Amino acid sequence: MSVEPRTMVLRYPSRLDVLADAVESVEALVAQAEVSRDDAENVAICASELINNAMVHGNQLDPAKEVKIRLEIADNWVRVNVSDDGTGFDPQQVPSPVEAGNLERESGRGIFICSQLMDSVEFQRTESGGMECSLFKRFDNSSS
Repeated sequence: MSVEPRTMVLRYPSRLDVLADAVESVEALVAQAEVSRDDAENVAICASELINNAMVHGNQLDPAKEVKIRLEIADNWVRVNVSDDGTGFDPQQVPSPVEAGNLERESGRGIFICSQLMDSVEFQRTESGGMECSLFKRFDNSSS
């Protein structure tokens, strides 16, 4: 039985003290889709990376700027869009963390991790000039 996708929008100020709350909210909402714990955690890991990037790199930790999280959840897939009010960036210019010169760096792995855990990761500029990243993951929950 197919269920119509549910859509939720969450907004958070660009402050690291609310990051854990934002990620917990995403994970709890994804878990409502009756997916495996591993799938819910993988979505939460990727959402955490993108929310952190939006707060730190996009909005420069300006608490007056919000990070918007839009979730669409169906019975066998989830889409998470994270957008910021920053100046944007070119995803093609982000160095690969698996290249020799980047292996020892302490940062720069978030987009790579997302690309490994999700079915698709896409970027686009928002109308205000910031960035929106869209994660998509299909679930095999036929046993549930």
